[in-house]
Amino acid sequence: MKTSSSRIGFWIATCALLGVILASWLGPKGIAWYFDPPVDIGVNCRAATEWSMRRLLIFQSFGFGLGAIAGLLLSRRRGESS
Repeated sequence: MKTSSSRIGFWIATCALLGVILASWLGPKGIAWYFDPPVDIGVNCRAATEWSMRRLLIFQSFGFGLGAIAGLLLSRRRGESS
């Protein structure tokens, strides 16, 4: 059975938003654990902050994209079972 485009859009938007929320929550913890900023934090924090925020934005972008893909897949799967 065909799935309506509004249902597909709903699932893509919902899962993309969930992906961004999870990336925002888990991203800083992952950055702190995995990365060691390449600057001396005791002297100047600006470079370290800019560096880590760039990494956070990249992490959020991947979370948004993966969430959108998951939403698309879920919308198609639910459309087949209806």
